[in-house]
Amino acid sequence: SALAPRDAKIQLAYAQLLAYNNQWSQAAPIVERAVALAPNNPRALALQVQIASQTGDAARAELLAQRLENVAPASVEESLQIADALREVGNTSAANRFLSDAARKSASPDTSIRLANALRDSGEYDAAITIYNRVLLASPDDVEARIGLAQTQIYARDLNAARAEIERILTIAPNNQAAKLVQANLNLAQDTAASRDEAGRIAAQILQTDPNNAEARVTIGQVFSARARFAEAVEQFRIAVAAQPNNAEARLALARTLYYARDFDGAVAQYRQIIRRAPADPFPR
Repeated sequence: SALAPRDAKIQLAYAQLLAYNNQWSQAAPIVERAVALAPNNPRALALQVQIASQTGDAARAELLAQRLENVAPASVEESLQIADALREVGNTSAANRFLSDAARKSASPDTSIRLANALRDSGEYDAAITIYNRVLLASPDDVEARIGLAQTQIYARDLNAARAEIERILTIAPNNQAAKLVQANLNLAQDTAASRDEAGRIAAQILQTDPNNAEARVTIGQVFSARARFAEAVEQFRIAVAAQPNNAEARLALARTLYYARDFDGAVAQYRQIIRRAPADPFPR
């Protein structure tokens, strides 16, 4: 970057690397340099939005995102990056339009799965399930698609279908950690004392080989919280947040549990962290 200050590609690559490592403030002046050199570069514009959002400048992020809505991406990857930026500011309808465009242009199942994941995260479960099934029709052993399908079925409260899907996944890939985490989520969703114990057992088994697994820590924290063992739950959520500072689920669970434990100042501090990282999300407000 220092040796080639007029090379937009190098400046953008450097900014993307900094952002990937959550060094948002350091990435900000670098991406501004990239945009100055290439004002219509969709990747640079998308990264601008994400940096503004992650550094807490919600108004600027939304303003920059409006410009992105009219950009014509030249590649699938550009469509995906624009979609990520638009989702960052809560514009899921525009984001899904770019994801749909990417899925039409790409034969890659990964792009279709990414679209399905986005639809799932925005609550459009039926549309997401349709896309997962379309991928699985062509590639029945696609574990990532099956995991996404099972998680979506849990969100949609179709727990029997999710259980059957998880059984299929574990037949294909018996040691798949992500599948076991979804299995733990299913047990949490069943919401009985026995199913919560089973969720905790699965998560504890994962932590034996992967002690920094944030999702497993969140699962065990939720089990403790359900038992009103708030101090132990808070400990698990704090470990998860330390491992993944941008894990919204872990931080939200921590904020809620601190509230239940009557640590109101701690809860407010965590909610503020969530709002700083996702300023367009109304829920933590």
